[in-house]
Amino acid sequence: LACANAGFPLMPPAVGGVSSHAVGQTAFGRLHEAGRPVVQNVVLGPPASSSPSMLACQVVHSPCAHQLADGSRTIASHVHVQQQMHIEPAVLQEGLRRVEHRRLHPTGRDHAYSGFLNALEDWGILDRLPVDSSGILRVSAPFCGGFSEAPLLLPLLAKRALGPRGAAGLAVYGCDLDNQKVWWPTFKAWALQVLGAQVRLDFEQRDLEVAPLPPAGLILAVHP
Repeated sequence: LACANAGFPLMPPAVGGVSSHAVGQTAFGRLHEAGRPVVQNVVLGPPASSSPSMLACQVVHSPCAHQLADGSRTIASHVHVQQQMHIEPAVLQEGLRRVEHRRLHPTGRDHAYSGFLNALEDWGILDRLPVDSSGILRVSAPFCGGFSEAPLLLPLLAKRALGPRGAAGLAVYGCDLDNQKVWWPTFKAWALQVLGAQVRLDFEQRDLEVAPLPPAGLILAVHP
């Protein structure tokens, strides 16, 4: 498979790595398993020795038939690269330590953002937010950067949304043009440790001019 518009090769781990520039691109190629999706696990980025984190991903091939000019048929595979961040344990622990320190010692920016959240509550913006067919409240945070508001925003949303008569779960999705290789996995780990499995936090490097946001019951594009 070759990455369209970039020319970077997509290879399975046994053959080699994948350039990080291939993330989010569409690839086309011939598949032997005609008509069936194929999944490959690959690794993006430099060796761990030169980077605090490695970017693993899952390449999902969704085949569809195409008629060629000579009358033969081939299978073109639209490839979507799903990123999964892996971070060195020491880097993760330092990040979690910094998150806890900031939670105990909020900055002026944190106080300002808390005031913004209080205003949303007072205005009723967070009341009766719609859930999806599975009962999950989905929240999107475009242009999220490092998503530094996570320790302020997520507990508030969980408190308001979850409960015996509330949503079955909370799924928060953040995206940005730039991949935050340290803070995204750090806040993802923090959310799991502090808020539990009922709250899911996911991030993706995404160009919203190319791929619009997925559906959500609440979209917050205001960040500290």
